[in-house]
Amino acid sequence: MAKLEKAALASGDVKKYKVEKAPAKAAGEARVTPAECRPLAEMLDAAAPQESKAHVSRALSSTDVANTTTTEVVLLAYDQGDAEKTMDTLRAATKSKKCATFGDGGHRYFGTRPQPAPVTGDEAVSYKLANRSGEFLERHRVSVVRSGSTVIAFRAVNIFDPQAAGAEENGNPADPVVAEEIVDAQLAKLARTK
Repeated sequence: MAKLEKAALASGDVKKYKVEKAPAKAAGEARVTPAECRPLAEMLDAAAPQESKAHVSRALSSTDVANTTTTEVVLLAYDQGDAEKTMDTLRAATKSKKCATFGDGGHRYFGTRPQPAPVTGDEAVSYKLANRSGEFLERHRVSVVRSGSTVIAFRAVNIFDPQAAGAEENGNPADPVVAEEIVDAQLAKLARTK
């Protein structure tokens, strides 16, 4: 845990972003249906998957008020074999038609699609999906990068209110994007602490 804390992003590591510690949570007990979509759900939360040995989370928000995307970065420590298996099952879930829509406790996610992954680390997987929260639409873009036995989940999220005044004229805001500078800064810091 101490090694992950040292490797996690801190204030000043990424220009124009505020970095805060995100509360660590234990793995949730919510039932994911279908079960093969569980890897997708696990990377959406600051909770640690059961197979991981330790985790730390950070929340990053841009200092540019026009950028309303929040990015959460979760570092997960695994045994090497479990890290590789995590990436394999995650990759399979992003491509599964059964996971186009899935449930996780009280949440219903839809529109799951694989996305171009960052070309970094030992391997990477990206996907996007959305869920409704009252009248709001939460859109998520998740990029997961493995570096050795460490898996890093980057989750960018923004919220759209289709009922807001001017929403139709202005159209949907852009899908959230995991900023390259966040990914690069996190992987560089991890490399320095190994």
